[in-house]
Amino acid sequence: WAGDDMPNLVQATVAGRIRKNSSGEQISTGHRYNEDLLTGNHAIRSVEEHPLDLEISFPIQRSEIVDWNAITQSLQSIYSTEFKIESDQHSVLITDSPFSTAKQREKLADIFFRHFRVPSLLFYNSAVLSLFSTGATNGLVVESGEGTSYSVPVFEGYSIRHGIEKINIGGTDLTQRMLELISRPDLPLDIARDMKEKTVVVRSGSATDGHDPDIPMQYELPDGSTIDIGGQLRYDIGEMVFQTGTGIGIHDMAMNSIQMCDSNLRAALYDNVVVAGGTSLMTGFHDRLQFEMNRLVPEPGRKIKMQNKRRYASWIGGSLLGSLSTF
Repeated sequence: WAGDDMPNLVQATVAGRIRKNSSGEQISTGHRYNEDLLTGNHAIRSVEEHPLDLEISFPIQRSEIVDWNAITQSLQSIYSTEFKIESDQHSVLITDSPFSTAKQREKLADIFFRHFRVPSLLFYNSAVLSLFSTGATNGLVVESGEGTSYSVPVFEGYSIRHGIEKINIGGTDLTQRMLELISRPDLPLDIARDMKEKTVVVRSGSATDGHDPDIPMQYELPDGSTIDIGGQLRYDIGEMVFQTGTGIGIHDMAMNSIQMCDSNLRAALYDNVVVAGGTSLMTGFHDRLQFEMNRLVPEPGRKIKMQNKRRYASWIGGSLLGSLSTF
């Protein structure tokens, strides 16, 4: 709710469809379902308990909604099952991707107004909201989420459109690569994501980073068994975001955003780089990004000043905005 410090509910953007045979009948695994499509946390719980029953998919890919039925059902579940509220009694603020199209916003608005009959709806740039969470209106937001990483320069509370940059790599890519390397594609997504966040280390970029890449780490699963995560693997996964030697990394993307802005705005952007998104939870991510960006700064003596707001920055910014008396 607007004004809260943290979300009351974190709902996974996941869909699970019941496996059926050619006759349209559920493939029997000993458990029966009352619906053909499960979404969100319900889908995750079901696939953990009955992994052979569901075909898992992701309704949002690379910041674009690709399965509108799953999104609608997920929203219905949030209203009726999770919060148990009447949708027509509450206005909605949506943290909108900087790359969302007018067509996508129009379709989502149609769902909220026609299906859920909300009294009012506002789309707000998620990067600008992340900046608002710091109490600032000027700065560069570098966000690395599940499907994409992007950088958005913001001045006086407005994004500078021609300076927005994106690379199609995010937490999902890292998680899937990790499952491949440890040969455990059967692990539930929430466990795999937690394992990545707790074991992966990003190299600092300096000669002495304080970590020994040869030291493996054990991750304990809910059933008490453990998985050994090799030391080199822990570093290689994090390196994917920076893509050293193989293409543009997140640091290059961020610096490109600054350089595409007017020269008289760059100082304000250098002085307030806000890092957000779940992928930034990896140990060492913040320090490595700052190291790489400082290395690329073309102005002698200029240093990047960076804040780390982590996973819920855009939500917190939206909560602050929604709680204002002028909103």
